[in-house]
Amino acid sequence: MNEQVHIAKTILQQIPIMDKMAIGLRQTSAMSESDDYRGGASFRVNSMLRFCDVRLMWDDTYSVEYYRIKRGSLDRVVLATADQVYCDVLGTVLYNMTQATDDYNAERKTTGALWT
Repeated sequence: MNEQVHIAKTILQQIPIMDKMAIGLRQTSAMSESDDYRGGASFRVNSMLRFCDVRLMWDDTYSVEYYRIKRGSLDRVVLATADQVYCDVLGTVLYNMTQATDDYNAERKTTGALWT
């Protein structure tokens, strides 16, 4: 097993099962190493077009990015990010990130607000 797959499995093990169920985590994949991070896990959450990347940084903290894919293109629209996340709060950060963004979007649709 190579290091990137091991890092991705470790990340998924550090997310509590209740948080995985609450955010609808599925379709996971390992991320390859780059100059900015050692590896990571990418997965789909909540709906068809929402994803989350969790990257293991070189200082042993996580960087989390929650984004959606624009319909009709492959453009990434970042909904929320978090840096310097430790493993013991990773599940909480993912849950809060996905719920807060979804609540914000639901409120915007119901109130007809024009701000983004």
